[in-house]
Amino acid sequence: MRLATKVTVWAALTLSLLVVLTWLTLPLFNEPKAFPGYTLVAPVLSTKTHLIDMLGRVVRTWESNYTAGEVAYLLENGHLLRAGQLSRDERLFGCPQAGGRVQEFTWEGELVWDFKFHNEKQIPHHDLAKLPNGNVLLIVWEIKTAEETIAAGRSRESVDGPWLVDSIIEIRPTGKETGEVVWEWHVWDHLIQELDSSQRNHGKVSAHPELVDLNFGQTLLSEVSRARSSPEMEAKRKNQLNTLRSIGYLGIPPARGNPTIMPDWTHINAVAYDADLDEIMLTVRAFSEFWIIDHSTTTAEARGHTGGRSGRGGDLLYRWGNPQAYRAGPKKDQRLFSPHGAHWIPRGRPGAGHVLVFNNGVGRPGIDYSSVDEIVLPVDAEGRYLRKPGPAYGPDKPVWSFTAPIKREFFAPLLSSAQRLPNGDTMICDGVSGTLFEIASNQKLVWKQKSPSVVTSGPGGLGPPKGQAGAVPRPHEILSSHQRDTLKMSPEQKKDLDDFQNELDAQLEKTLTDEQRKRVRDTIGFGGFAVPGQITSLARQILLKPTDEQKKKLTELQKRVDDKLDKVLTADQKTQFEKMKQDFGRGGSSGSGPGGIPEGVHGSPPPGVNPVFRALRYGADYPGLAGKDLRPVE
Repeated sequence: MRLATKVTVWAALTLSLLVVLTWLTLPLFNEPKAFPGYTLVAPVLSTKTHLIDMLGRVVRTWESNYTAGEVAYLLENGHLLRAGQLSRDERLFGCPQAGGRVQEFTWEGELVWDFKFHNEKQIPHHDLAKLPNGNVLLIVWEIKTAEETIAAGRSRESVDGPWLVDSIIEIRPTGKETGEVVWEWHVWDHLIQELDSSQRNHGKVSAHPELVDLNFGQTLLSEVSRARSSPEMEAKRKNQLNTLRSIGYLGIPPARGNPTIMPDWTHINAVAYDADLDEIMLTVRAFSEFWIIDHSTTTAEARGHTGGRSGRGGDLLYRWGNPQAYRAGPKKDQRLFSPHGAHWIPRGRPGAGHVLVFNNGVGRPGIDYSSVDEIVLPVDAEGRYLRKPGPAYGPDKPVWSFTAPIKREFFAPLLSSAQRLPNGDTMICDGVSGTLFEIASNQKLVWKQKSPSVVTSGPGGLGPPKGQAGAVPRPHEILSSHQRDTLKMSPEQKKDLDDFQNELDAQLEKTLTDEQRKRVRDTIGFGGFAVPGQITSLARQILLKPTDEQKKKLTELQKRVDDKLDKVLTADQKTQFEKMKQDFGRGGSSGSGPGGIPEGVHGSPPPGVNPVFRALRYGADYPGLAGKDLRPVE
C-alpha cells in the first residue's frame, strides 16, 4: 500500500513537472485535441490585422491607414470590423490608447465604412461591440473640467486639471463615412459621493451599490507613478512603466500641442452585449470590477434611475470583483485585480451565460499573477440579479479558474483576453508578450502560438517615435521640452530659460521644507503638474499645505516667472503660449505632466514581441469563413 502511494505521488510530481516544462519551454504547440479554427489578431502597434491558422500561418491580412485602437472582429458576412487610432494630426487631445475611428473592410480588403467620432470633448477608446441590428457600441471618453469634477464632489486633493470620464455611445451607420448617435449612457449620470452635502448626488455609498462612488478608484498612471520604497518593488514599477511606454500609453503628444494624457478615472476597457437580456457588460479596470447595465432604456431613461426592462434606468444592475468600490467588504474580499475583457459566454458553449474575465492580477495579495476566471451570475427565475442588503454581490469566488502551474510564470499586467471555445477549451491571450494559448477544461495546454511578426505603425499610427525615450520632468518645470518645441524656441531662448529654471529651483529648494520636497518628488507623474508657465499647481499647493509666508514667497516667484516669459518669448510665441494654457484647461497637461517619461522608461517592445489587446478564435464552420480561400499566404 505504501509503495503504491509512493508510485502515485511520483507519477503526479512527474506529470506536474512535464506540465511546467511544456508551459515554460515550448514556443509553439498544437495538439490534435485543440479546437480547430482560425484566430484573429490585431497587434497593438500595427496597422495590420491578421487571421492565422492552427500552425500560426497567416491566411488573410487586412491593412488600414490607422494603428489598432484596439480591437477587431470577423463578422458573419466575412467582413472585418476594426477600431483604429486617429493620426496625430487628427487628434484634438491625447489619451492612452484612444481610438476615434471605426472601419469595416470586406474580406477582399475594400473599405466600406470609415466612421470618425471625435470632437474637443469626446473620443472612443479600447473596445466596441456590434449589435444584431447593425449598430455599434463604443466606449467613449468625455472630458470633465477640474471645476466640474470638484463641484460634483470629488476630493480637491486628487484633482488637478481635466478628467476623462467614460460613457457608452451607440452608433447607427448612415453612409460610407457617417453615423448617427441613437443611444447614450454616461457614468457621470450615476454618481454618489459623501463629501459635499450640497450636491444632489450626495448620499451614503454603502446604501447605493447601483451608483458609482466619485471618490473611489485611481488612474492607471497613478498606479505606476509613485516611487516604491524597496528596490525590488521600484524595479517592478519601472518595468510596468517600460511596458506602458512600449505600447504607446505614454509620451505620444498630439500634433496640436494639446495634452498627452489626462487622468482616466474608471478606465472601462471592454464592452459586451447580450441580445437575449438586452444588457451591456463593462469591464472597469480602475475599479477592479465588471458592471452590468440595462440597454432597453431610452437615452432619457439611461440618464435616470427608472425605466427600461429592469425598471432601474441607467443605474448599475450588477457589479462584481471588488466590494470596496461600494463599501460592502474589505480588501480581503477583492476578487478581480485590474481586469480586462469580461463578457457572457455565448449560448451553446460550456458555461453559457456565465461570465469569463481575464483577471490581470495587478496588486493581487502575495505575488502578482494573472488568472482567467469564470463567474456564475446570481439571478432569480425572472433574470434579476440577487443581493442581500449589506453584503457584496455574490458569488464568493469563481466556479472555474486558470493559472499557470507556477503562478508567477503567467502575469500580464495590461491588455489580454480569454474566450470559451465550443469544445469547452479556453483560448487565452497574454497581451503583453503577444502569446496565444489554449487550455482544456482540465487545465492542460493544447495549443500555443506567438502573435504574427512585429509590424511598426503605419502612416496614421501613434506608435512611439523612434529614439524618443523621454526625460525626467522637473518638479516645478516652467515649460517642458515638448512645450518648448511646440513654441519653436531657439537654442538661445532655451538656454536663457534653463539658466532661469536653475535659479528658480534653488529658490524653491530654500522655500520648501524637506518633507514638502519629498511630497513633490513622490507625485511626479500623476496629477501634480501645473499649467504651462506655472511653478506649482492647485492640487500640489493643497498637498504641500504651505504656510502664509511660503504662499507669499511662491506668489513672488510666480511673478518673476511671468516677467521672464514676457521677456523671453516673441509676440507670436506669446500668442501660442496663451493657446497652450487654454488647451491645458480643456484637456490636462501638455508634455510636462503624466506624458513626460520617467527615467529608465524606454520606447519599444522587446525583440520578437507584438503586444495584442485581444485575440479571437473562429471555428472552421463560422459563417464568415464559408467559401473563403484559407490557404496560408506565401
